[in-house]
Amino acid sequence: MSALRVLDVGASEGYAKQILQPKFYMGVDPNPLAKGIVKGTLEHAEDCVRDGCGLFDVAIYCHVLEHIENPVDEVRRVAKLLAPNGILAIATCAADTEWGWKIESHVSLINEGILERWFHLAGLTTYETLRVQFRPGKAEVWGAGIREVGA
Repeated sequence: MSALRVLDVGASEGYAKQILQPKFYMGVDPNPLAKGIVKGTLEHAEDCVRDGCGLFDVAIYCHVLEHIENPVDEVRRVAKLLAPNGILAIATCAADTEWGWKIESHVSLINEGILERWFHLAGLTTYETLRVQFRPGKAEVWGAGIREVGA
């Protein structure tokens, strides 16, 4: 994993960096409570790519998109930052569970079909989507889309 260039959107304390130990890591999070390794917002990542830091092999959204008012635009933006064959990995609360709809800050309700549609609209090929049930009322939807060569 160490050869990867990783963009972690909603990085919080940078757990992805600790787990993946990539060659290059950029964690962005607009939350002022996010810890020191984080560098601002998605705009910072776009600036980095424009300034020559290179495209990302992997972009991660872990429990972020349900808090964004227009997640389709967000997915489109991050897809442009992926290298050919780059992967966008998403984990989110399942829309049809209490965990998905009861939390006040969740403004977008997401299921497997919605993730597949977002990948398509962003020009990505769906690699996989799946539902992970932890217990009644608490489930996640996971998905991965790929920016195929030539896309």
